[in-house]
Amino acid sequence: MTTQDLQSLKAELHDVEGELHGVAARIERIERERAAGQSAAGREDAELSAAREEQRTYESRRAELRRQIAQLEGTLEGY
Repeated sequence: MTTQDLQSLKAELHDVEGELHGVAARIERIERERAAGQSAAGREDAELSAAREEQRTYESRRAELRRQIAQLEGTLEGY
């Protein structure tokens, strides 16, 4: 792997973190609507569950990318 690979991983990490921010905002909105009683509970629960699952997926990908970046940075330091 090269510094180009490292930059690619960092760019993907940036994208994943952006997606996580969007999902967190969506979860916050759903929870606000729920607290205010503004939406149907069934639809809201399904939407909230889907958003939380999406969040877990992005968090897992973020952790994997961070691991790969750290590993590659360690490898490149040796050169």
